[in-house]
Amino acid sequence: MKVFVLRHAVTEEGEADVHQHGESVLSIEGINQAKQIAANFSNLYLDRIYTSPDQRAQQTAAIISSHLEQPIEVITHADLHEMRKPDSFNGKSHHDPEVKAQKEVLKRNIADARFRLPGGENVFDVNERIDRVLDELEICLFHRVLMITHSAVIRVMILSLYAKKENVPFEIMAGLYPIIRDDLDVDNGKGFEISLDTIHNPSLPTLEPGRLHWDFSFTDLPEKHLVSWRPPSHEKEEE
Repeated sequence: MKVFVLRHAVTEEGEADVHQHGESVLSIEGINQAKQIAANFSNLYLDRIYTSPDQRAQQTAAIISSHLEQPIEVITHADLHEMRKPDSFNGKSHHDPEVKAQKEVLKRNIADARFRLPGGENVFDVNERIDRVLDELEICLFHRVLMITHSAVIRVMILSLYAKKENVPFEIMAGLYPIIRDDLDVDNGKGFEISLDTIHNPSLPTLEPGRLHWDFSFTDLPEKHLVSWRPPSHEKEEE
């Protein structure tokens, strides 16, 4: 099975640099992005679309499904929602003093992956629900599934699969490029191949195993604009 993983298209709040919430809607640019995604998938048969219940993901899924040549079932999966933040963040600028103060609290507790802000989720919370989604997909007989969710959820998903250091029964892709493959033999050991979009992220930080700073493209970019990072083999990691 191939699972194409996409972040929702851009929202009005995203363009205004404020925190999004469940009812955030796509901007004009976001609507055009979703149409471009649909064009990229127009000749590729999909069995299902799974989407977050958040409005921006629902809109993205609706636009894509309406532009596909074949009718397709769109399934809302509650476990694909955005990583929860305190309600006090909603609609506030990323530079708001209260938001910045809360983020400083997070930074001070960065070593504790189980730490939560009041009303928020931690990595383990997100990982638990992503595991449920992947477990469901594992028993499906689909060939190609499109999953529309959120950047934080995608990052936790990658981290979870990488940390398990075991084969997964499907290939996960960002946009139209592979980011995780279960059949890859890296340096004679198990590993994942990850393609990064350098057009939308021209100043990517140095990548290290376990550090996730990746974002994902909506467009079918030329291969020359992509770079690949391969984590060390398991044997080297254990030395």
